[in-house]
Amino acid sequence: EELFPMAKNSIGRHPVGHPKPNSVKHILEMAVEMAGDKLAYRYRGIGEGVVDVTYNEFQNDTFYLGTALNSLGFARGHIGCVAENSYNWIVVYLTALKSEGVFCPIDKELPDTDFINIIDGGDDEVVFCDKKREDAMRRIRESIPKVKAFVCFDREEDDGEFLSFKKLMAKGKELYDAGDRSYCDMKTKDMNALKMLIFTSGTTGLAKGVMLSEHNIISLVHHGLGLATIREVGLSVLPYHHSYEAVAGILVAIHNKSTLCINDSLKRVVKNLALYKPQYMYVVPALLEVVYRRMNASIEEKGKTKTIKLAIKLSRFLRAIGIDARRKIFKELHAALGGNLEKIVCGGAPLRPEIADFYEDIGILVTNGYGITECSPLVSVNTDFINDPKTVGLPMACVDVRIDAPNEDGEGEICVKGDIVMLGYYKMPEATAEVFTEDGYFRTGDY
Repeated sequence: EELFPMAKNSIGRHPVGHPKPNSVKHILEMAVEMAGDKLAYRYRGIGEGVVDVTYNEFQNDTFYLGTALNSLGFARGHIGCVAENSYNWIVVYLTALKSEGVFCPIDKELPDTDFINIIDGGDDEVVFCDKKREDAMRRIRESIPKVKAFVCFDREEDDGEFLSFKKLMAKGKELYDAGDRSYCDMKTKDMNALKMLIFTSGTTGLAKGVMLSEHNIISLVHHGLGLATIREVGLSVLPYHHSYEAVAGILVAIHNKSTLCINDSLKRVVKNLALYKPQYMYVVPALLEVVYRRMNASIEEKGKTKTIKLAIKLSRFLRAIGIDARRKIFKELHAALGGNLEKIVCGGAPLRPEIADFYEDIGILVTNGYGITECSPLVSVNTDFINDPKTVGLPMACVDVRIDAPNEDGEGEICVKGDIVMLGYYKMPEATAEVFTEDGYFRTGDY
């Protein structure tokens, strides 16, 4: 408290303008009410042009798609999506979460056998896909008989079971404009029922379907934003089928009424930083290290290694006497990252502290966190006020974390209990029982 006088009053408190939502639908409704004309998304369209979408327009797109899905009988079933990151992916995501159905994001890089196991095992009735995955769906069509239709983002015309996303949206708009409010009037009947089904990678055996409820999801959004503040404009980089980007990224951005810029390729991250000039982004350590190495290679190439080291020493001295000139001293480095980048949230794997220290030295805050899909996925994170990159920060206010059977060095399994912990594994009662303690804590398997 002496070092961080603001910390005591910030932990567990929620910024003004972020009342607790009562549903995912409510999250978007509040964003539209408070910032309807603000940009919700920016992305590259055909060619190099950037497409801007306001919160009003985004909500309308969910109305159109939801109305169309309901007219086909799919708004109460399991809705799968397997595709590259895109604005359309996000439209499907929010449309499904606001429906009476269940959203099932699928890893786009899986082999055909895993697609079969996850789509069939997840009881998907309709699957959204892009061109590359449409080809895969055709290959495995006979092995996924529960699927009644496929909706293809890149298809202009319907082709039997493979429907055009564009035409489906047009049909939904026509029905909505004619007064069909069947989808818009849908309400969550049970906040603790299955809402999102995310299959684990299966690297340790058969992939398991993590069942998250709407209560899990909105608890993560509310308490996550209360602990870790984000900024006005973000660059969305990580795969959307991961809960880290889907819940902590996309949904938190909506609740914060931020503008999310969609990165179209990992190869273009640096170019897109320059294009969109974001203030924050979510990454994994591997991506942070790639950018770090590129920056250092550029520094060495220009013969400025010694200059940067001296500048860091000078900057540290100035900060010690209360002067923060990092953004001026390292203006050139900031320009290479778009010029506005202030904060990077990092999770998914251990972060080397010296990487975080480098970004801190040049004036970019890196906050490390810990999470797991079964916990929706965030458990703890460093904050703007208390930040130690050697740690994974502070647990969220809605969880209780304990270290099970610690040894003399304090090392033991991380166990979590609270509003963000999953319902269990889909149709796997024995596997579910194995990961919960008798007093209801989820065993993460992490130490």
